Amino acid sequence: MKDLINITEVEEMLGIKKITIYHMVHHKRIPHIKLTGKMLRFSRKKIEEWIAANSVEPRKRDVSMKRRGRRKKSTNGLSIDALVDSAISEAIKN
Repeated sequence: MKDLINITEVEEMLGIKKITIYHMVHHKRIPHIKLTGKMLRFSRKKIEEWIAANSVEPRKRDVSMKRRGRRKKSTNGLSIDALVDSAISEAIKN
């Protein structure tokens, strides 16, 4: 099967170390095929689907929404949220 790849190829596809992939295999967090004994292979198609399914699109920051939680103070006493909102407002004007 041409579709099967080894751990080195998965390492290159994902850009992570083999030990991390072995850990993910052990905890069944990545699709894999265990052939006889310790022979480990991966379906290229399944890995590509797994990558797509685990991709997260970034959210756009809505300026009108207020942040929740504790407000952090900058060194000059102004809230960081106020500084960020001010910078965004200035950027929108320009």
